[in-house]
Amino acid sequence: LMGDELTFTLANHAYQQLIGHRPVIGLPVRDALPEVGNQGFVSLLKTVMSEREPFIGRSIGVRLQRTPDAALEQRYLDFIYQPILGADGTCIGVFVEGADVTDRILAERQQKLLLDELNHRVKNTLANVQSIAAQTLRSNPDPEAFRQTFEARILALSATHDILTASNWRGAQLRDVLAIEFGP
Repeated sequence: LMGDELTFTLANHAYQQLIGHRPVIGLPVRDALPEVGNQGFVSLLKTVMSEREPFIGRSIGVRLQRTPDAALEQRYLDFIYQPILGADGTCIGVFVEGADVTDRILAERQQKLLLDELNHRVKNTLANVQSIAAQTLRSNPDPEAFRQTFEARILALSATHDILTASNWRGAQLRDVLAIEFGP
């Protein structure tokens, strides 16, 4: 991007793919990508030019119109804005280099969601085990009787878990769950 208007003078294939193969060469950023104007990128580019210091962005969200007449699409980028200095030390443009990391960000979010769900289910299971232990202790004060009953109830809990896992936690027949759980 060159000059005060930040005019495109170069755009590689990966960048063209990111922006939907729009013609940008010879156009200022504000004209070539009007949707980024109010997202702070143009002012950030201007800051890089005025301060002559690079900016590194990690996992920065941007909404882009990747196809004509389409809604804005959320993408995430890792990038650097590197000032281009002229012979006299003034900034004459900004070199933009980056990578679309949207797939990684979405995968990380999905992984976090799954871990949160797993943590929730583990806590629920531990609460069930605690309840089973307390209930078993109340009705079986003898240590050996407690051990046998507690073990049977934990195995029933495990079998119920197996039924739910087999159906991908979408559900199981109540009759099957009750038969297992009330067995001990």
